[in-house]
Amino acid sequence: MIQDQTGTELDHAGYDGKSAEQHLNLDLFPSQAAKLEDEGFDLTEVTLPKLGPKAARATGGDSPNPYYDVYRSYSEPGGIADELRGLARDYPDVVKLVEIGKSMLGKPILTIKITSNARNTPDGTRPAILYGATNHAREWITPEVVRREAHWILNHQDDVRVQEILKKTELWFLPVQNPDGYDYTFTCGTGTATKVCGPGDANSNRLWRKTLRDNNANGIYGDQGDGVDPNRNFPEQWALDEEGSSANPGNEDYRGPYANSEPENFAYDRLLRRIKPIANLNYHSAAQLLNSSFGFITNRPADDNTLARSLTGTDGDAAVDPYQPDQASDLYVTHGETVDWAYFQFGTIGFTPELDTAQTGGSSASSFVFPDDEDKVNAVFEKNLPLALNLAWSAAGDDFDRPRNFFDDASRYKVKATLDIEPTVFDVSYGGDQQVEAIVRKDLGPTDFQASVSGPGGRNQTLYLRGALYQGGERYGDVPGKYFQRVRATVPASFPPTSTTGTNANPRPVITGDTVTITVRAGGQEQVFTYKVVSTPQDKTKKRILVVAAEDYTGTAPNKTPYATAPRYLAQHVDALKAAGYEVDTYNIDAPPGTIKYPTFLGVLSHFDGVLYYTGDDLVPQDPGLTNYRRLSNATTLTGDTLISQWGAKGWFNLRDYLNEGGKIVIDGRNAHQTFASSSTSATAYSGYQFNPDPFYGFNYPADNLGDDNRPGSAFIRQHQVNNDIEQYFFGVGSRTGGAGSTTYNTAPIAPTANSIFAGVAPFTVDTAAGNDPTQDLDGNATPRAKSITRLRTFTSVLSSPSLQQPLRQEKAELDSQTTPAQTANGGVAISTRDTVAFGFGLEQVDQSTREALVSKAFGYLLPATPDTTAPVVDFTYPLELKEVTAIDPVDLEVKGYDDRGDIKEVRLYANDTLVKAKRSFPFQFRYYVPSNAAANSVITFKAEAEDKAGNVKTITRQVRVVSAAAIAQTPIAVGLPVLTGTPTVGSTLTLTNIAFINTPTSTRYVWYRDGDVISGADKVTYTLVAADLGHLITARVYAGNADGEGDSTPKNGLYVSAAAGAKGDKGDTGATGPAGANGTNGTNGAPGATGATGATGATGPVGPAGPKGDKGDKGDAPNVRVTCDLAADGKSVVCTITAIPPAASKAALKGTVRLAGTKKATKVSGKGKVKVRLRSSKKLKKAPKVVVKLGSAKSRTYTAR
Repeated sequence: MIQDQTGTELDHAGYDGKSAEQHLNLDLFPSQAAKLEDEGFDLTEVTLPKLGPKAARATGGDSPNPYYDVYRSYSEPGGIADELRGLARDYPDVVKLVEIGKSMLGKPILTIKITSNARNTPDGTRPAILYGATNHAREWITPEVVRREAHWILNHQDDVRVQEILKKTELWFLPVQNPDGYDYTFTCGTGTATKVCGPGDANSNRLWRKTLRDNNANGIYGDQGDGVDPNRNFPEQWALDEEGSSANPGNEDYRGPYANSEPENFAYDRLLRRIKPIANLNYHSAAQLLNSSFGFITNRPADDNTLARSLTGTDGDAAVDPYQPDQASDLYVTHGETVDWAYFQFGTIGFTPELDTAQTGGSSASSFVFPDDEDKVNAVFEKNLPLALNLAWSAAGDDFDRPRNFFDDASRYKVKATLDIEPTVFDVSYGGDQQVEAIVRKDLGPTDFQASVSGPGGRNQTLYLRGALYQGGERYGDVPGKYFQRVRATVPASFPPTSTTGTNANPRPVITGDTVTITVRAGGQEQVFTYKVVSTPQDKTKKRILVVAAEDYTGTAPNKTPYATAPRYLAQHVDALKAAGYEVDTYNIDAPPGTIKYPTFLGVLSHFDGVLYYTGDDLVPQDPGLTNYRRLSNATTLTGDTLISQWGAKGWFNLRDYLNEGGKIVIDGRNAHQTFASSSTSATAYSGYQFNPDPFYGFNYPADNLGDDNRPGSAFIRQHQVNNDIEQYFFGVGSRTGGAGSTTYNTAPIAPTANSIFAGVAPFTVDTAAGNDPTQDLDGNATPRAKSITRLRTFTSVLSSPSLQQPLRQEKAELDSQTTPAQTANGGVAISTRDTVAFGFGLEQVDQSTREALVSKAFGYLLPATPDTTAPVVDFTYPLELKEVTAIDPVDLEVKGYDDRGDIKEVRLYANDTLVKAKRSFPFQFRYYVPSNAAANSVITFKAEAEDKAGNVKTITRQVRVVSAAAIAQTPIAVGLPVLTGTPTVGSTLTLTNIAFINTPTSTRYVWYRDGDVISGADKVTYTLVAADLGHLITARVYAGNADGEGDSTPKNGLYVSAAAGAKGDKGDTGATGPAGANGTNGTNGAPGATGATGATGATGPVGPAGPKGDKGDKGDAPNVRVTCDLAADGKSVVCTITAIPPAASKAALKGTVRLAGTKKATKVSGKGKVKVRLRSSKKLKKAPKVVVKLGSAKSRTYTAR
């Protein structure tokens, strides 16, 4: 997040972090403005333009608001709340109104469910999609999009695709999640002076963001310091640090006093638990982005990322053009965020569309103040509609992870194929045993890794290994994907014997020079990669350290041409490690052992106890041939391109993966932190450098990166900002000062700080003379610069609330410059965490004895020789002891655990000695569902066990008390159908009988209909028919309601009304005698006489000759069927559905074969009424492939797949 210490989101105002000067529109309290001015911002106060009367600004909108043509508040008459009530009233068959809770000020938070038979279908029984908006009150464009989406669905019920969606899914529309804050933005003033007002009026609250919690308890809602950011208040990663949210109530991203503290969040959480949505669109503004999980970590998307990209697209080929699809943290890091919370709990595939800015609507106002113009607002809705419909249409299909397009229109975005198997590829291994990994589609079934070894180690041999679900590392990775999962297996260092005799009776070792081919298989799909073993451990008694020489002497920055043919300082680093008694191996990024320039985590780094990573004379990693490379144009001025090499960024991410799984790193180099740490004192700043990410699967990237946001369908690589989070979270480096272009710290001696890990090292000096510095000007002339020391600020020192630093991340300054006056205690030239030591100078810049001492003590601290016998430190963060809980809502818990050596393995939570969950990754947050039969006043004892990798365990307990609570109301649902009784004649009374509902209705009402139109005043359980009913169909509906909403039911059949029978007339006169009748019929015959006795049986005659052979009978009829075939999104399979149609219908036997045209392999089918079969191909099928179906004795028929 580009955010200052006030919590102001500068990027939402358009700040790009790169331009020398920008003009932004911000909404600030006076204290925030003062802080920004202190940070160097030049502020000028402006007033929002006061607009003329609404009538003079009419654009075709239908707002009931007196000041706006399009926008409407939530609670005003005819506002959004009334609109939702009206939709439920007008569309009772498909719309159900639900109150999910109440706001802080007691306003009902309303949502509607749209689905077939909405009121009698229990919530969450069909795949649910949740469309939500207005976490943030000022983002008015967002509820407009959601309310219009609901109307669009209801207005298109005659579309067969919409009918299928309504039959198979349930669509939930929640236009306003924060009604208090949203209504407040339509007012001016605070407290008792609050009044409804229009744009530009004095003291307008138009840009209020948060809820209206009265944080300072002064009874005034909405003054400075009030409110909570509801998009930072969910339990996911809540309060992880001061970057993803703030502990300061005055900041815009204040996270609240505790997780789910806001009634609005609590209500939303209950809705999630109720419907468990498979997808979620949580609309925000204003940045024109499509964000997907995760928001809490950079450059590490969820395992379902291939599905997310398929649905949202990428730069130049986006589902909403020209929005930028990104991982959410590319915008800024967030904690307690809505979409991530749903993904953590239920695997909900969620997105945060950041809608249009005011500027795209032709306004120069704040980016949140999109013009009050019907056509412009509707245009934003129209371009966002296809993504919303694609989610619904995909949910209505067979496999949500194989998404579908709702519109068959070449001009619209096309969802892409999702990747079945994505192995983590590396090309060299530094060990005999080797972990391998892949992200695999779950419905393909188990994943197998085939490992085939060949080379000097012996015989060629193949092993088959079953993949296991990845459990996560110390900081991230334990949130599994919903549709795709990360699996691993370990190739052993020795393959087992293949025989009981001869040489094959011996194990086959994997040695240096061997080649291993890995084939990842699942569901008939496979991916293959190969790696070469280039090194293996030699001395099991020694710790093994890898030296990564990242001197980049073949690249540019600060040099134009290569300045060396081999590493300058590798020997010094290796020798220092050997002197300390370590086994040492090396990796030279300028001459790597394979084709990948950086050391990969799995193939290389994972095999070492520690890594010494150094940068030597490099300034920043940049590719050869870059003409305007980064350099010092003079002694104090850095200039040149800020795009770094891709290997530099990827190498950094692999170092993080190594640390996440227990690695230990020492990093040194005078410019080692230039690329990945910021010079700003803000915790949220970027480093100022960019990198190019990898292209995504399934997209068309024109040559030379010529794709364009304004040319839909032409993907391109957009540069990403280098975030400083890895430096902060893993190395403890909050920011940097000094270094290239500065001589501030060059002359002072360096000495250990108090209680330093370097205690005993004598003060020393660093050689900062220009010497052989490789800086060159653009003509290639040598312009050596001073090799200046970089001072590193601690992460804690740049946090707005340093006391809230997480113990697991705690850092410490270990060395510092001895200046007069002394340096502020906010950092040093060396900083440690439990897993790292970071120097702000190169170890080659000190003498040998000092270098050896620093290396020995740094790794001695990270890799102590003594056994670990100390248990982790552990405590409950929340809940409080004996907190009252109910069986209605779950208990959220957090355990704060860390190990003195940085090697915590996992934290296990038990409830009354029953395991709830074991969690590998920090933070250790849990959710426990209280059993429904838990007795009131009973106590639940939670036990947390924190275990480190040495097996030391620390146990703590926390108790909560169960109290009784009223059950959560659920909408009444009819049991059976009511019956309409009575005689359907004018004047008769009809009665609804057999009325029964579950879920405890508290009210009942009745509506009677004549030919589908409501009969005014007919609102009782009975109805007396009148003359107007004659010849018409009469039916009725009964509604049963409670606090959650209304259910309804109607008889299966109505009754047509006829005229009443007339009164009985007088007896008429006797008629004349008629003519004589015809003769009667003959009488019946008499009874037959008795049967005579049977005669004796005659002798059997001879057998006659055989008759001629009869004609061959006709073939039995094959059932009459309908066949539909669909080509899957991956292009490699076809799903066919064969359905018997009348007169055969559901009991018809369907037996035969189905095959792809042009192939001999046929798949047998057998069933009754309806069968489904999937045909797979090893190759991608052409468009509209043919399928041959043969049933019974019928001839084969060919069908075309859609």
